[in-house]
Amino acid sequence: MFDNIILRRSEGHDPLSFGQIAEALLYYQKVHIFFDRGSLFSLIDQIGADRLLALIDRPEITAVYCEEMLATASDSSEVSPYYQYIITVFAADQKEGKPRPLQERLEKELKFKGRPEPEAMRFSRAFVKKVPQRSFVKNHFIPEGIIKSTQNDLMILYTQKSYPRYYFYNTRRL
Repeated sequence: MFDNIILRRSEGHDPLSFGQIAEALLYYQKVHIFFDRGSLFSLIDQIGADRLLALIDRPEITAVYCEEMLATASDSSEVSPYYQYIITVFAADQKEGKPRPLQERLEKELKFKGRPEPEAMRFSRAFVKKVPQRSFVKNHFIPEGIIKSTQNDLMILYTQKSYPRYYFYNTRRL
């Protein structure tokens, strides 16, 4: 049996599945789950909210939740394309305007997907209490956040003349 593994959605692929978690539990002593929005709601659809909470309660499982999604935005309004790394998050709709707390957003999404209100309230309250929320722009993963690190890495490439100037990527947060 191996020591531990971190499970996260593969870039550009389907969300985590219950089968992937079950397989990891067979081969690893500790399983750390990195929930994104798609993986969370996919697992709720697969096994239900109560079973997902029971899974998170297991002593060999730890988890974090990050709503932010990394993306690349392109702007081809000039002579050559201009790319920017961005972080995007679903936080509010046009009617609400201001982002609501995570618990309220989870509850609203579950009700929208047809879950009964008591189940949505119970799950969102328990999930927020049990699973810490993380951010790509804060110091949760690396000092100064992933965006700042990306800027630094790309600046090094640019100053080493590894790429022509028109391939230099700018990094910013929307």
